[in-house]
Amino acid sequence: MCESTCKVFIFGSCVSRDAFEYDGAGFDLIRYIARSSFASQACKSWDSQQILDGIGSSFQRRMVKYDTDKSLLKFVDEDYFDLFLIDLIDDRFDLVEYEKNCFATRSVEFVKGAKKDPVSKVGRHQPGYDKRWKIGFESFLKKMDHNKKLEKIKINQVFWAAETISGDVISGFSKDRIERENEYLWNRYSYMKQFLPKNAFLSFDEKNLKADQSHKWGVSPFHFSEVYYQDLLLKLRSSMNVMG
Repeated sequence: MCESTCKVFIFGSCVSRDAFEYDGAGFDLIRYIARSSFASQACKSWDSQQILDGIGSSFQRRMVKYDTDKSLLKFVDEDYFDLFLIDLIDDRFDLVEYEKNCFATRSVEFVKGAKKDPVSKVGRHQPGYDKRWKIGFESFLKKMDHNKKLEKIKINQVFWAAETISGDVISGFSKDRIERENEYLWNRYSYMKQFLPKNAFLSFDEKNLKADQSHKWGVSPFHFSEVYYQDLLLKLRSSMNVMG
């Protein structure tokens, strides 16, 4: 519940953040960590300055730094927020071991700044990723519990869209890939439900999870129509008692 403006911390992607650009009345986005995952945050921090120097965008540099610094738990300690909103869309990126024991999310931004090939890769469908993800998620829950913030968690339980608003297939994304990614997400949500109450999860009608051909970031299975963003905001306002 929010006494006035609802302060929001997002650990996720544009599927959560973009909603507040449609209608952010009553909300204040105080922290946004994208291009990361619980698997990456479970690893040790390391100095990625050489990579950061190769990234032109200040936003992209900040996201890669949060990922390689493993900043999540530090910000959970330091930041005041009413709502901690999580989505798992950026779990689509694998982990890479850039140097020995130096792991990072293999985002487009990270690859852009990297000066060399990584030592190894940990695919998100591999056991090594799964083990790190569970360690990272449970460490996050312990930190939230210690800070008496568990009830602030909301899981934005989205899935990849299989088609556009007009019913067309999404170019560049096979049916098999979309189904595999959605199976991954389903398994993650099922695991999270062992630790969090039912009311922590925000679920959506499949008809609202359609790709928007005119989305500002382009057509993608996770660039949804305005109907979805409005639905997300409605659910958040209802659960957090925020006036629009």
